[in-house]
Amino acid sequence: MKLSYLILLFSSFSIIGCSSAPTIHLNKLYLDEKSAKSIQSKLEKEGFNVEVNRHEYPADINSTSIVYSPFVNDSEIVDKVQNALSELDIEVNNVNSLVSSNHWYTKNTLGLFVVPKGITANSGTNTIDLAKVYRSSECETDIEINLKPNGTFSYVEDGNEKLKGVWSITGYPYILLEKKFPFLNYYFEVKKSETSDQIGKINITLLKPVSDNKLIEKCSVIYGVRV
Repeated sequence: MKLSYLILLFSSFSIIGCSSAPTIHLNKLYLDEKSAKSIQSKLEKEGFNVEVNRHEYPADINSTSIVYSPFVNDSEIVDKVQNALSELDIEVNNVNSLVSSNHWYTKNTLGLFVVPKGITANSGTNTIDLAKVYRSSECETDIEINLKPNGTFSYVEDGNEKLKGVWSITGYPYILLEKKFPFLNYYFEVKKSETSDQIGKINITLLKPVSDNKLIEKCSVIYGVRV
């Protein structure tokens, strides 16, 4: 599991007293707003404090999972959360306890990652997985393409925004950038790889242009994240 993320998740909150209600950190990265609010409301009615975030998932979480501090005050907290979720027809596939120095964890915290049915988190083929800021690496012009989770994009050259439009996955591994005026119908092929340096491994997502259009420089752009 991506340790830096989990350290952030559990260390960003001060130690909670024994009488305090447990705090659940609900990750809504793959959820729509209606579903996220429904889950939050249900958990709060069950007596939990709920903090919502959209952090990237740890690399080894692919389905609905609970990650809890080994120092939770209530030994039945995981069962209570799973029971609450089952009433919303949400099945928890994985439950993991993080055992490490208590310097990293508060006593009463739990991470909840909810992945809707039909979606595999971290597969790299979902819109949310490809919605990143990509930058050119071998191009005379400094290019930045921001693929946003809401299906829109922005195209920047040398710090100046040149274009906005919509993007979609037409059939993995191809994505399409579109705009009505000026007309744009531009395809990229998604290529994934892994590299490493002295610190560790890096997952690379590269967008390789397979179209020609004077509005966009024909340059590959990349996004990398440590794992």
